Parts: sequence; structure tokens; C-alpha cells
Amino acid sequence: MSNSPLIKTASGSSYQVIGVGQKAKVQMKDFELLRNGFSQEQINHLNTAVCN
Repeated sequence: MSNSPLIKTASGSSYQVIGVGQKAKVQMKDFELLRNGFSQEQINHLNTAVCN
């Protein structure tokens, strides 16, 4: 068995943590983008494109 931590969500999903990763802060309006695989950099770019 791996030493990687296992994260359980409130909805019952389980995720195994692999690697170091990175922290990111996103607004609630952008959270679904993050969940759907967009990177923090991609979300920032989309927000810049929408605002300009």
C-alpha cells in the first residue's frame, strides 16, 4: 500500500494524493473550472480575457 495520503470528500469520493502539488486560491465562481481540470493559470487567463 502507498504512503500517499487519501482524501475523502463530503460527497463520498476518495482521492489519493500523488506528488507535492501546489496551493491555489480561486473564487467560488471559478471553482467548477478547477474541478473540471483547468489549471490556475488557465483560469486567470480566462478571467483576464472576459474582463478586457
